[in-house]
Amino acid sequence: MSTSARTYGYAYEHSARRTRTMATAEQDRTSRRLAWCVAHLLRHAPDHVVADMIGRLDGPTRKYLCRDEWLSASTVTLLLRHGGAADRTYIARNPRVVGRPLPGLPGPARYARRRTPPELLPVLRAELGRDPGGEPLTAAELTGLLRRHGRRGPRVPLDILALPHRPDPERLLAEHVREPLPTGAVEALLLVADLPPQTVRAFLATGAAQDGRSWHRPAVRAVRMGRVTHEELVAHVAPAHRTLLLARLPEADGLRWTLPEQAGMQTAVQRALRPLGTIPACGRSC
Repeated sequence: MSTSARTYGYAYEHSARRTRTMATAEQDRTSRRLAWCVAHLLRHAPDHVVADMIGRLDGPTRKYLCRDEWLSASTVTLLLRHGGAADRTYIARNPRVVGRPLPGLPGPARYARRRTPPELLPVLRAELGRDPGGEPLTAAELTGLLRRHGRRGPRVPLDILALPHRPDPERLLAEHVREPLPTGAVEALLLVADLPPQTVRAFLATGAAQDGRSWHRPAVRAVRMGRVTHEELVAHVAPAHRTLLLARLPEADGLRWTLPEQAGMQTAVQRALRPLGTIPACGRSC
């Protein structure tokens, strides 16, 4: 092969490679723009529309959607619920996704490594009348400890749930329906217990015990953990007036909605109230 022919071949191959790179870059930009538009659209869409739209996206667009900064909490929940391993990986890399039990993310993952503090064991031993670290706690014993120690937040209930115990979601739910557990206990169960979706919704539908300003924490935690979407939360929270209060929580320290989460909650409340004909403005009065 002559030098000119070889040079022409190299030039042709380089030109073809450059053309393919430009086409790939253009497709990449198109997928990124489409994901941005879809993320904005899904911020105020009902759950069935979100699930249908996610299923229609191609792979690259779905990847950029998982990494988009405008991704709503309910969209993240539905992506994790109906998506695959790739979706979970991309969402875990999104710095604006908080509180999800995903590999590499801070938050609930650390509770799996939690151990009961040694100073708590004598207290539990006196209440149970036996060594709490011996035989696994029965459902009745676990419920009693959660009732006694769940009124000051989820920290001590999480320590109790780190002890060996026999998981019995139906028995815990029955005890909660009979007499509501404290908010700290319900929040701890949402964080670490492997509860079926219907049990999670039943816990929210029953409502936790009256614990002053912390009544909202299980609802916020359920959304942030991906247990429910905002629309499902509005459908199941009881009593009904608390649904309106969740749309505009008072400003205070502690667990609260992020701004995107609050916007999603307000939209879900307005959508639920629309058939009634009167939609209160979700400002200070909502």
